[in-house]
Amino acid sequence: MSTYHRDPITDPEELRRRFNAKQNGQHEHAEGRDSDRPSARAVVRCMTDVEPRSIEALWPGYIVAHKFNLIAGYGGVGKGQIMANLIARASRGDPMPGEVSGTVARTLILAAEDDAHEDIRPRLDANHANLENVLILDGVDLGDGDVRWVDVQQHIALVRDAVIEYGVDLVYLDPLASYMPGVRRQNGGEVRDALGHLQRLINETGVTVIGALHLGKEALNRRGAMKVLDSVEYVNTSRNVLGVNDLPDEHQPEDVLGNPDLGRRKVIAVLKSNSMIPGPPLMWSRARDAEVHWHGVAPVSFDDSFASAPPETMREGARDWLHDFLNGGMQPQAAVEREGKAAGFSLRTLNRVKAELGAKSIKDSAGPWYWQLPPRETTPADASAGGQP
Repeated sequence: MSTYHRDPITDPEELRRRFNAKQNGQHEHAEGRDSDRPSARAVVRCMTDVEPRSIEALWPGYIVAHKFNLIAGYGGVGKGQIMANLIARASRGDPMPGEVSGTVARTLILAAEDDAHEDIRPRLDANHANLENVLILDGVDLGDGDVRWVDVQQHIALVRDAVIEYGVDLVYLDPLASYMPGVRRQNGGEVRDALGHLQRLINETGVTVIGALHLGKEALNRRGAMKVLDSVEYVNTSRNVLGVNDLPDEHQPEDVLGNPDLGRRKVIAVLKSNSMIPGPPLMWSRARDAEVHWHGVAPVSFDDSFASAPPETMREGARDWLHDFLNGGMQPQAAVEREGKAAGFSLRTLNRVKAELGAKSIKDSAGPWYWQLPPRETTPADASAGGQP
């Protein structure tokens, strides 16, 4: 440990004099340093000069304003659909889901995968957006008439100028990584440096930034925000992280299971929040070519939405289990429900595979309901072995 010691400045007036001298460019030079040569220095502020500021929310509990946010999900799960609904609400000044009041916000969209004509505009129309408050950034022109791809590391000053000129309140990048060309996404230092340019945009304009990311291949084996693709720096740098996923099959309405065009139920949830108390996971859906509809609090968390096996595997397992459970004879329905739940199958799933097996419900005149498999047809093998139908 160093034995060097310097007495702290205890006189407030002396501390104030030194800060004022720094702000006025009157640098005090250490002994032996050329006083005529500009020198590098640490830029320090006294906390008496820092004004406290309350945290604001674009969507209380879900999206923090004037900060960097993320929304993550598998490709095609509906990140663009849910953002179209939120952007449309902001464009009209309507309340966000679960809120009673809203504020008008103008959005600038950077879209690398969705087509403005075929994807983005129809979604905004379906959600009744005020299109005057939604802008799309096609690229940057460096003065030669050639529209180039936006690179946040090189062109953030041009994006800042557009934000200021058009009065933008929200910038949405989908997917975020497409606007960080050359950055190795598994390299934390490179990711952090690139995201620092977006933080500069936020600091200089007060704009809210939301970046879309995909979930990693190992999402099933990770918890919460750690499901997000590639470097953990994406998550560490953001103040709020939202996750979007399909709900398991047992939480889907019967008519939706038979007709996906009606819109599967999905969950959106806060995976990380550094700036506000997170809201509960919410359930939503969107039928083909329709607006997003909200259905209240989701029945399971974001993590638990990954817990179920794929629908086909779940049904196959339930079918095999029910067949074995009833194979020895009819069983009380209460026992089927109790033992089936213990095995991990919902009543809805059991009813579905019951119909597939051709099982029947039978009621004794004064007793409980029973489930029973249909009589098995006698096969030549059964007959030769003396089997009974």
